[in-house]
Amino acid sequence: MVTVDPAFSPAPDDSFTILSADTVTGTFAQPNDTVTGSDGTLFRVVYSPTAIRLVVDRLTAHGTPYSWLES
Repeated sequence: MVTVDPAFSPAPDDSFTILSADTVTGTFAQPNDTVTGSDGTLFRVVYSPTAIRLVVDRLTAHGTPYSWLES
C-alpha cells in the first residue's frame, strides 16, 4: 500500500518515480502490477531499465479515481 495525502487530488496518468537506479531488474510481487493507495486510488506499476514509476490508473467516466466512488 502507498500512503496518499488526503489533500492530494490525482489526475489521470499522473506519474511518480518511486525508484531510480543505474539498472533496475526484477519486479514487485503485486498482482497485475498494481498497488492501491491508502485512499483507494489504484496505481499501475511501470518498470523501465533505470526506474520504477507509479501511474494513476482506473478512472471513472467522471474522471474520479475508481476507489472514490460513493457507496
